[in-house]
Amino acid sequence: MKKLSLVITPAPTRYIFWLFIALALVGCKAEETVSLHEAKTITAEFVGKTFKAPPRSSEDLIELAATHDRPPASNQMAHLRIEAQAEPSEEI
Repeated sequence: MKKLSLVITPAPTRYIFWLFIALALVGCKAEETVSLHEAKTITAEFVGKTFKAPPRSSEDLIELAATHDRPPASNQMAHLRIEAQAEPSEEI
């Protein structure tokens, strides 16, 4: 007569297995479909928009920085700079 042997997997392995199965099922959920009219509307939002490549060299960055105006130095900006450079108080 043969002895029956049962293979018992450790509990954490079973939990990991079922977690993997649950995540796989949730990840396979189909997204909602859109109607033809909605698809045309979504597509129309992108028509006419151009793509501008990001700056690639330091010259491009310098040119980009030169096109933007700096805010005028005001009393408020000077006050904020003084506050930022000041030593922290003893309370902190």
